[in-house]
Amino acid sequence: MASEGFQDLVRRAQDGDRAAMDQVLEIMRPYIDQMARPYADSARPAESTADLRQDTCLRAWKKIKLFKGGENDEETFRMFQGWIGQMARNLSRTAKRDRDRQKKIPPKKMVSIDQKQPGQSTTHAGITLPSGDPSPTEMVRTDEIVRRVQEALGKITDETEAEILRLRFIEEVSLLEISRRLGMTYKKVRHRSNSALAHLEQDVGDLI
Repeated sequence: MASEGFQDLVRRAQDGDRAAMDQVLEIMRPYIDQMARPYADSARPAESTADLRQDTCLRAWKKIKLFKGGENDEETFRMFQGWIGQMARNLSRTAKRDRDRQKKIPPKKMVSIDQKQPGQSTTHAGITLPSGDPSPTEMVRTDEIVRRVQEALGKITDETEAEILRLRFIEEVSLLEISRRLGMTYKKVRHRSNSALAHLEQDVGDLI
């Protein structure tokens, strides 16, 4: 049965056992997809569902220590299923709402902040922002995010993983497009992205 030994598996994951966490998430994969699929982008349902699954797994990985299990394997399994299923549903609804909102907003002219804009004191290669006059708060926030991500990328020794995160966070490229650019499978890119993020939780965990 899927629930056999599940309580111990969760406890090991909560203690920082990465292999145990990977196993927990693999067991829960069908339930995550079940919650995410109705909210996937209809233009790319398979890839969108996979993106939503990844977001859910990352969130579960960050929040695993907050989960309170039951008294036995079966009860803990059902409780975790409900816990991660709700997480997947909430993240998927938010993603769909954001997509719908974007469809209603007329596209803004994008300007590269490689070129200094009025009121801007700092530039960062490869990042674009909506044209207009950003507030001082928005400028500071953007600078802070870029600074933290760039510092975190400098700690990654694997050049491929560093490039994946650079494309994802700095250029805001989708995982599907990254896989095309790097000539890698979507599954491999997702795995390498998760691996890199796992080692950088303290640096960029709150940006995930």
